[in-house]
Amino acid sequence: MAHSTFKQESVVKSFCQVSVGISDQKTVDASVSLGDSQVGKKDPCDAAAILADMVVTNLKQKAGA
Repeated sequence: MAHSTFKQESVVKSFCQVSVGISDQKTVDASVSLGDSQVGKKDPCDAAAILADMVVTNLKQKAGA
C-alpha cells in the first residue's frame, strides 16, 4: 500500500510512504522524499515501492528464505 497523507501539493509530489506486511504482526515501512531536481520527473510512490521491495528482498535473503 502506498500513501501520502499530506494535502499540500508540493509535498504530495515529493513524498510517499509504502507499508508492506511481512507477517501477521510486522510491517516494513519505506518513506521517500524526492530531491528538488526530481520533483515532477519521478513518482515518489514508485521510488518508495522499489525501496520497499529491495528491503524485503534483503530481509528474505538474510533469513534464508
